Amino acid sequence: MQDDKKEKTNKLQALDYEKAKVDSAVSADAEKSFEEKEQERFSAIEIEKAREKLTQHSIPKKDDDDDDKNKLKALKEADRLRDMQHEGRKIEHLIHLAEKKGVDFAIEVARKTNDSCLIDLLHDKIIEKGLSKDI
Repeated sequence: MQDDKKEKTNKLQALDYEKAKVDSAVSADAEKSFEEKEQERFSAIEIEKAREKLTQHSIPKKDDDDDDKNKLKALKEADRLRDMQHEGRKIEHLIHLAEKKGVDFAIEVARKTNDSCLIDLLHDKIIEKGLSKDI
C-alpha cells in the first residue's frame, strides 16, 4: 500500500515537473516579439533551402547542358535519318554532319539510329575520306 502511494507520488511529481517545463517554454515563447518569431521562422526556411541545395546530386554545369543539347540534336538527326529511304543518302548526310559538326557528333547520330550497318558504313566512309585518324 505504501509502495502504491510512493509510486503515485512519484508519478505526480514527474507530471508536475513536465508541466513546469512546458509552462516555462510557453512563457518564454510568449515573451518573444512578433519580429523575433518571424526571424526564427525565416531562418528555419533558409536553413531548409540550403539543405535541399546541398542534398541535390549535382548542380548542372554548362558542359552538362551542352552535352544534353548535343544529345537532343543527335536524336533529332537520327529521326531524320530513319525517314530517309536510301542508305547512300543517309551516309551522305552523316558525312556532311561529320564535316560540319564533327565526327563525334555524326557517330552519335548514327548510334542513335540503332542501325549497326549504318554505323559500319559511316566508319568506312570516315576512314576513306580521312576525316579522322583516331578511328
